[in-house]
Amino acid sequence: MPDFSPRQGYDFFRAAYKLDRLSKQLPHGTPWLAGNAADLDNKTLGAWLAENTSTVWSREVFRLITRALMAGYPERISLLWFLAYLRSAGGLLPLCLNDGGAQDLRFEGGSQLVSIRMAEALGGRVRLEHPVHQVVDAPGGPVEVHTPHGVLLAQRLIVAMMPADTLRIDFSPALPPARQALSAGWARLTRLPIVKLSVIYDTPFWRAQGLNGSMQSDRSPIQLVFDNSPDDGSIGVLSCFLSVAEVPAAAHRRDRERLVLDELARYFGDRARATVGYVEKDWATDPWSTGCITPLGPGLLSQFGPALRAPVGRIHWAGTETADRWWGFMDGAVRSGERVAAEVMAASRAGPQ
Repeated sequence: MPDFSPRQGYDFFRAAYKLDRLSKQLPHGTPWLAGNAADLDNKTLGAWLAENTSTVWSREVFRLITRALMAGYPERISLLWFLAYLRSAGGLLPLCLNDGGAQDLRFEGGSQLVSIRMAEALGGRVRLEHPVHQVVDAPGGPVEVHTPHGVLLAQRLIVAMMPADTLRIDFSPALPPARQALSAGWARLTRLPIVKLSVIYDTPFWRAQGLNGSMQSDRSPIQLVFDNSPDDGSIGVLSCFLSVAEVPAAAHRRDRERLVLDELARYFGDRARATVGYVEKDWATDPWSTGCITPLGPGLLSQFGPALRAPVGRIHWAGTETADRWWGFMDGAVRSGERVAAEVMAASRAGPQ
């Protein structure tokens, strides 16, 4: 938290407390069933903050939070979605905390090890470079999954994708109107295109200076910086997030790398320029993903939220966006997998449709 006066602190924490209270009133995992869901969904978080805070400071801190953690601004984010996000995480504080909160844990060796080791265990059953372009769920036969390299057949199909990304697939018969509207609305959302990058050093030199390698700013083109070095300090890694939409000067990778090093040098000194590596992921240029984080705008969740998980024929839906706990996080993705696996097994025991 930036420095604040007693008045600013009181104003911010009062608003945070009220938001946490509101979130706890939502049905767990089904916020669209709340009696006032439509009213909450038709209001933005920004509008609520304008009514419930008395300092510009508080509103700017909330802007920092949503910009950094949700890739969006309060004036564009549905209040219902924001409250549901809080509800799934247990409140605002768990979302923001590094120690004991959403930003606490990492996988030693990188989170991709999870999928790599799963793929090793599954062997040849994992099909790479088989993008699905059509799914046919016709009565009387198996579900057909069409790819450029042939057709795969299944008794049931689980689609674990962000709803917006399912628009790349032609479903036959067509998905119900509510599911189509959900996916189309998700794709139209206003979100910040995020670049995640890591700058690599021979050692985490900032630790010797008594610094924790973290930074968050409302003025820097970099939204967040974390110390992503291994615990043993064998190399130093600063992981950063920025949005090219906010920093046109960083549109090209070469310019972006130079700008990032200039910014890190402002916070950690000139030694931050002595890098041994630089890697990045520009979500805006990924052909297989609509984006990194997707905060929902007004009107979508209350109308079409039930279509998030509802099976369509023999097609089932998974992914972190369908989770009832830790929506938007890897934890939520795993929970959604457990939920949909139980759903498929129960449907299979019930017999053919």
